[in-house]
Amino acid sequence: MEISVIVCLLVILLAIWIVSVRKKLAIMDENINHSMNQIGVQLSSRFDALLSLLDFTKKYAGYEAQTLTDEVNEKRCI
Repeated sequence: MEISVIVCLLVILLAIWIVSVRKKLAIMDENINHSMNQIGVQLSSRFDALLSLLDFTKKYAGYEAQTLTDEVNEKRCI
């Protein structure tokens, strides 16, 4: 009788421990998925910013080239 009560208590404690571990693992898995999604968002945001800077740099380089060409042509005329 006494042994069966102890065995039942151990089984109940083991079941509670298994449930709590599974819950913690599920929470950790959700945190990992959330973190990976946040990394993806940050990477795409940085990539978009780099593309924007590249476009701006190309436009500015064209503007500078035209400005320098105009300046050289004006000095030739003088």
